[in-house]
Amino acid sequence: MKQAAFAIAVIAAGVANAQSPAYGQCSGGGGTTTRTTTTARTTTTSRVTTTTRSTTTRTTTSATGVSTSADFCGQWDSRDTGTFILYNNLWGSGAATSGSQCTGLDYASGNTIRWHTTWSWQGGPYNVKSFANANLKFTPKQLSALTTIPTTMTYTYANTNGMVANVAYDLFTASTSGSSSSNYEIMIWLGAYGGAGPISSSGSTIATPTIDGITWKLYTGPNGSMTVYSFVASNAPVTNWSGDLNNFLKYLTTNQGVSRSQYLNTVQAGTEPFLGTNARFTVTNFSVAVN
Repeated sequence: MKQAAFAIAVIAAGVANAQSPAYGQCSGGGGTTTRTTTTARTTTTSRVTTTTRSTTTRTTTSATGVSTSADFCGQWDSRDTGTFILYNNLWGSGAATSGSQCTGLDYASGNTIRWHTTWSWQGGPYNVKSFANANLKFTPKQLSALTTIPTTMTYTYANTNGMVANVAYDLFTASTSGSSSSNYEIMIWLGAYGGAGPISSSGSTIATPTIDGITWKLYTGPNGSMTVYSFVASNAPVTNWSGDLNNFLKYLTTNQGVSRSQYLNTVQAGTEPFLGTNARFTVTNFSVAVN
């Protein structure tokens, strides 16, 4: 079981860089994306195949925000709220022997969004199948120019028996503004279910910083040419959290040699499933702003 958990650990954080074509850091064309993650112990390739499922979604707008009345289930389906793009993003579904996923927008107003995702995935136990996430729309900023990135995440996960998945923030930085080729991926794991763990060169933590009231286990490893830093909450799952994402970036620039001249280009949060049946991820409050 420990060996299986390590194999999961070297794959988990590699998903978000393969966003849907609209914001695709890897697949500009959006047809097929091949992802390979290699360590001394495991080599895994995830294939993304295009699937189409029809869905009808009626969007209503009122003075209090935006809500929808139907879920969307296509591989690259998304909904734009003005501040966020909510992605279904079944980027690794080709590794599954069976399964499906649907995402629904429950509410959006300003920098706050609420949504839910239901999924079942079987097969390919060491492969991430998808990354349902809310992606913030903002103007990229150099790390040296950031003041605060306040955020709140409140969620529930139902039907977790036998489930392998995470709940995480995913940030990307690059040497140029808006670049689709990132130098760093920074993940902040609030939830780690069923043995899921982050990319790690050694399988061991490199530090245990305390940031915003939580002690985090910090891991690092390569994802292609990109360096990944993953902060995993020591008391995960943390289902109700408020903090400042800039404090994690400050820690990395002060302690891990990340340059303050890097641009923060992407901020998103969601769930990465490996295995499970009828799991339901519900975000009752997610807010974030880049200042």
